[in-house]
Amino acid sequence: TRYARIYVYADMLARFRSDGNWSYKVGNYILTDFSRSATDLMCAYEYQTDEFCYEPVNEAGVYDPNSTNVRISYIKSRKSSVRLDPWFTVGSGDNEKKYTVTRIGGYALLPEVREISLPDTVTYIEDYAFYFNAALTKVNWTHDGVALGAHNISDISLKEIGDYAFYATAIGEFYSNSALTQIGTSAFHMCVNLDTVVLDKGDNLKVGSSAFSQSAISRLIISKNVISLGNSAFQNQSGELTIYIERETPYMDWSIFPFYSCNNVKTVYVFGTNTIDNYADEKGWNAFKTKYKTYTSGWSSMLTNLGVYS
Repeated sequence: TRYARIYVYADMLARFRSDGNWSYKVGNYILTDFSRSATDLMCAYEYQTDEFCYEPVNEAGVYDPNSTNVRISYIKSRKSSVRLDPWFTVGSGDNEKKYTVTRIGGYALLPEVREISLPDTVTYIEDYAFYFNAALTKVNWTHDGVALGAHNISDISLKEIGDYAFYATAIGEFYSNSALTQIGTSAFHMCVNLDTVVLDKGDNLKVGSSAFSQSAISRLIISKNVISLGNSAFQNQSGELTIYIERETPYMDWSIFPFYSCNNVKTVYVFGTNTIDNYADEKGWNAFKTKYKTYTSGWSSMLTNLGVYS
């Protein structure tokens, strides 16, 4: 049942999804896979093409039959590589309607998918979007059908990455974009191939609790566009970790240190004349007291030297 889908009429989706008998997980006799409830697998019967299922939604992500923005709720392909276009049309003549892809819903992919190309019209990758898609190694962003590449995604529309969105996937790198405001709880937890995380851009970006925990990050870049790091955000990295932090004073809005149980930190590069003292004397951050170095050539120069802008 893990990848089954349950189809109901669109005007009944909200009712079914709020019904406790359908949303209950433990002891649920509808499904034997207790990691999901039946409501997680529901699609609107009227809204599907040969390639995917979708739902017209408003800005808040609520079903709205009059909206031309859609959530992709299920991608049917079992191919190793799948692609979503920014727009699609349904119907013909006076009944033709054009939709824009703005959201990726929960549990959207089948397990065979290794690579997905998303249009830059996507603003939300919702909770559990690619949860436990262990074969997924790469997410490509496109503009008008042309691949942008990891170093050229600054202007994509993505605003939020939901909780558990990339949980236990096989992706190897993550680069933030200028519009990004939120990376959810455990969004990249247990991504054991995740080697590089570059948070050089963002719109007052907040990183959730355990967002990148139990991964394999060896290079982590955090710009001052990041305004908060959640509890244990980078806990238990298996890689030998080098950290670059632009902010001159430590992040203080936590109850548990963001790098809790990171015992293999190699170097922490910081910026500013008094920055090392600010970090080395602060609770939690003082665990790296002998690891701090000042990067003297400036933040932009450092990013260029590291190949972030290549």
